[in-house]
Amino acid sequence: MATACDHLGLSCFSHHCHNGDTPVLVKTEGDVVTFSGSAMGIDTDALAHFALGVLWKGSVHQWKTVEGQTSSVKLGAFREQIRTYLLGRSGFPSGVFVIVTACEDRGSRGMVFAPNLNKSAGSHGTMFSLLTRGIWFHIITDENAAPGIKDLCCVQSEKKVLHLQDCTKELIEAGRHVHKTARVSSNVSPRRSK
Repeated sequence: MATACDHLGLSCFSHHCHNGDTPVLVKTEGDVVTFSGSAMGIDTDALAHFALGVLWKGSVHQWKTVEGQTSSVKLGAFREQIRTYLLGRSGFPSGVFVIVTACEDRGSRGMVFAPNLNKSAGSHGTMFSLLTRGIWFHIITDENAAPGIKDLCCVQSEKKVLHLQDCTKELIEAGRHVHKTARVSSNVSPRRSK
């Protein structure tokens, strides 16, 4: 008998579609498939801790790139809340939402992008994004976030949700941003045709 996962072309997840009586597949919306991380036995708190750790480190220092450019993010009042959470001195920060998406496309699985302010966030408050070899982390910081944002978060949602999607479009947008803001070092010679 075909499962919902097979119908969506996700045969690699078909054996995870049910964990006893607990359904793993939460919903599909457009090209995004949402799974229950808790039903699959995935420690989504650890994923959020990792993402917030990388984001926090990106906020406390002007990191230099290979070519001497600097990279940093500004967390404002959330910086201290995230720091105390990372140290285990407080619970998960209120007004912080971590959305985790596993990417199906090859391009995203081979790339890493440092934390950056995602200016296409629209009405979701301030959103930072980072990509680590096929896992997109979107971190929203907003004390007045819309109620639906909580349902997308891997920590605060009832089923500790994780998302699966082809992230090609998002990868291309991120690449455009890098192309616009990067500069070529003077020690790089132009490519010569053979």
